[in-house]
Amino acid sequence: MQSSLNDWSASSIGSPELAEKLLGTYREEGLEGFMDVPYGFAALAYNAAGVATKAVEYAKRAEELILLKDGEWAPNLRIWKELLKDPKGHWSYGRRRG
Repeated sequence: MQSSLNDWSASSIGSPELAEKLLGTYREEGLEGFMDVPYGFAALAYNAAGVATKAVEYAKRAEELILLKDGEWAPNLRIWKELLKDPKGHWSYGRRRG
């Protein structure tokens, strides 16, 4: 699932639905301590579909968990700060609109 969500080619099957499935899998497997990963994928998937409000919701969750787990020096934190600053100006916005 992560590989598909990380595929930005024209033939990618990445979608908000796949991101939600990934979130469920992490929860089912008891990986709550690592939820920043699927939250991040969900933020990008929703932003790519043009659903900025949902993207912001998941980016905030990813940001909060990265801060708790890894701190302010975590490299991935920058990704979520950029998306939160301007979701519609982010490189991912609208990339997977059908």
